[in-house]
Amino acid sequence: MVKDDRMTAMATQQELENLRRVFVTMDANSDGRISERELALVLANLEYKPRRGEIADMIWEVDEDCDGHVSWAEFELMYMRCKADQAGLEPRKLFNVVEFMMYDKDGSAKVSFEDCMEILYRRHGKEALEERTNAFFSADLARDNEVSFAEFQEQMFTMALNRLNARQSSGKTPRAGAQPRRRA
Repeated sequence: MVKDDRMTAMATQQELENLRRVFVTMDANSDGRISERELALVLANLEYKPRRGEIADMIWEVDEDCDGHVSWAEFELMYMRCKADQAGLEPRKLFNVVEFMMYDKDGSAKVSFEDCMEILYRRHGKEALEERTNAFFSADLARDNEVSFAEFQEQMFTMALNRLNARQSSGKTPRAGAQPRRRA
């Protein structure tokens, strides 16, 4: 597993500290790896009910050494790759969990309107912020200016799908198989 120094330089010290905090939280048994069971506990704490196979997929997408777990190096690499991904082709299921947890510092399983705006700004820039913020907060089903992980995950999926559809209609089609698939 090779980590590009440019990717590491893109993360601030605060981001790395938050990333480490999330990893330690997810690694419930402190063995330095995140298992499917530990990820299932995290998702339960976020009040998210994954579809069958979704947890295994989250692990598989970033498990570089195919040991069925996510190590710190794999976790950090996944974060850096997704953060640097301009085309939207990196697998983002685990990244979405991690990013949500980085902003849910109090462990309430909710992120505020302001936190979501920061996430959207970091991902999409100033130009698309207003449009994406409006779309994002239409998902705020409780109308409490906070978003649950399930709402966050659904909106991230919808945004990725819209982005790929826009690329396809503009003739900038990503490589085959890159479109996110949804399991029933």
